[in-house]
Amino acid sequence: MTSTAPSRAGTARQRIIDAAVSLFFEHGAGGTSLQMIADRAEMTKAAVYYHFPAKEDIVLAVITPALEGVSQVSEAAAGTRSRSAALDILITGIIDHVIDNRRLAAVLWADPAIDQVLNSHPLLQDIGTRVHQQLAGPNPDIATLVRVSMFGASLRAAADPFLADLDVDVLREQMVDIARRLLGVRAPRSST
Repeated sequence: MTSTAPSRAGTARQRIIDAAVSLFFEHGAGGTSLQMIADRAEMTKAAVYYHFPAKEDIVLAVITPALEGVSQVSEAAAGTRSRSAALDILITGIIDHVIDNRRLAAVLWADPAIDQVLNSHPLLQDIGTRVHQQLAGPNPDIATLVRVSMFGASLRAAADPFLADLDVDVLREQMVDIARRLLGVRAPRSST
């Protein structure tokens, strides 16, 4: 009996997160109530509170895996000696992560309530700052800072509804190519 309790709790928790992502996509985090999440997850509001004491906790549960993925990409890039190779790891890793999480990306970029949560948690801010510093490099000039900002904005293409039917591999190839050109990174030589 005790061996199934954690899986049921995990399942309920995941149902809440899945319901929240869906509702955030439809209404934004600010426009989604705990009751709406409970209804979508087919459970009581008390059950939602049991797993998440506040809506901010649900928002954190939704966005933390995405930020952890970006953090892992950042760590991989940090372990590389060549600046060009590190930039390519960042570019391809971040683009892959954004494309793999297209629906979540659309939610993250479109919601001021999520920005508020991101800006209120130092650990989450640290990830963004670290990636920005890796992309910009030491003592960046204004042009580099603008290119890094433009790269960040270009990631929204993964969630663009006009590109929703585009083959994922084609989208990835185009985004990586454009990002490399924007940031002045040459594609790695193929080993063939």
